Amino acid sequence: MLSTVVGLASDAVPNVKFNVAKTLMRIGQWLDQPTIQQQVKPLLEKLKQDTDSDVQYFAAEAMDSEYTTYLVHSSHNHGCLQGLPSSG
Repeated sequence: MLSTVVGLASDAVPNVKFNVAKTLMRIGQWLDQPTIQQQVKPLLEKLKQDTDSDVQYFAAEAMDSEYTTYLVHSSHNHGCLQGLPSSG
């Protein structure tokens, strides 16, 4: 699923791109820290520079979401493994 979302980030339609940011914010809790660092963070940073203000807004919201912010700025894995939450 992540590869599909990442691929849609380069779509020409702003509504597609801001929905990418919203989706990344929602699925962030199921992604491991390396995935956040290597794929999600660079993509959201790119979307924050988009020419469309709505894309910029939702990318910033995704970067500022509680879980994503923790993983982007932390070296801890938070119990995730290969994109799935820990079992307890």
